[in-house]
Amino acid sequence: GQLLVLSPRLLVERTFGWLPIFDLVEAWRERGERRRARRVLGFFERVCERQVLDGLNAIAGPGPTRRVYDDEAIRAAFGLATKVADAVFDAGEALIVVEVSTRQLQRRVRGSDSQEDLEADLERGVYQKVEQLDATVSRLREDESRLTGIRTAVPRRIVPVLVITEGFPSNPMTTEAIGQEIARR
Repeated sequence: GQLLVLSPRLLVERTFGWLPIFDLVEAWRERGERRRARRVLGFFERVCERQVLDGLNAIAGPGPTRRVYDDEAIRAAFGLATKVADAVFDAGEALIVVEVSTRQLQRRVRGSDSQEDLEADLERGVYQKVEQLDATVSRLREDESRLTGIRTAVPRRIVPVLVITEGFPSNPMTTEAIGQEIARR
């Protein structure tokens, strides 16, 4: 009747991370309720994005001027039809453009050697997100004052950041391959 936890971190990840979400989504799909499965997954993706934005806001801290602009503010500045990143963080000398990718590898990719399936996951989880970063960076280079309300004599440095949530394979091999593909595009 006792439980010995050897790794509290692993227990927390297994209880609150992507694995139980996979289980829940898979159960709904097996019952033929794809719409409900998509809603569960969408909710968890929004929670992950919100967590990143909350972290940026915590770093920015309170102050008289706005330093973190979410996708709603970015769309308002540059147009609703525009692809935009999830946030822009005004770090003073630089603008940090942040996009969150919650894409997880499909289960069939994890257990197989399917190059096509892996490339499809990379397309949706990385390359499309990089396009959103690039679109936002381009708009900021054209006229950052539309977002920040500040006209600068010298253009600020812009740093794009792709935040990849837990479960996506980030290692030296995938990072190198992704970097090469982004440079090629």
